[in-house]
Amino acid sequence: MKRDNEEGLLRWMEKGLVLLNASKDWRPSTEPALTSTSAAQRECLLSLLEAFNDCVAYFRGRRVKAPILEVASEAAVQDVLFLMLKPVFPELTFEDPSPKSAASYAIKDLYFPSMKLVLEAKYVGSRADVKAIEKQLADDIWKYSAYPDCEYLIFFIYDPYPHIADRRNFAARMSRKQGEFLNLGRQVQINTIIRP
Repeated sequence: MKRDNEEGLLRWMEKGLVLLNASKDWRPSTEPALTSTSAAQRECLLSLLEAFNDCVAYFRGRRVKAPILEVASEAAVQDVLFLMLKPVFPELTFEDPSPKSAASYAIKDLYFPSMKLVLEAKYVGSRADVKAIEKQLADDIWKYSAYPDCEYLIFFIYDPYPHIADRRNFAARMSRKQGEFLNLGRQVQINTIIRP
């Protein structure tokens, strides 16, 4: 009986080692940031942003009576994004100020230095917020595109009560592919994501 248990334990450990080796591709690394190219890092980031709704649903659907985190403000959206992304992107900084220019400066919600990528979070709580956020995005585009530390700008808009009527066109108006937007001779790629 003891021998059977030992053999079973060894088979179980062997299977665990096989699974451990197979999982190296998706496990977070202890090395700084991801070691692949910036394009692959951006793809990884966009894939993680797809899971935002699942994370919010988890916070809301916990077994306890009160949610762990009520996602009802821009600050809460920033918090969820930070918790989701920091383990995968250790270089991620929170509320990083841009250098001051003559007119003003911006505080980047989330910043990925090696990718020169800024992630701005927005929360739409009412219909009145839609116009205000559209103006904020336009202002942010001009501010961030003037800084050499920003080559990619992602606007992540959480609109839980669908107040943005035409999401596809709204996102298209606020997005630019590589080479479509120039400011002071600098190209900035802009991607707007609206969830849920």
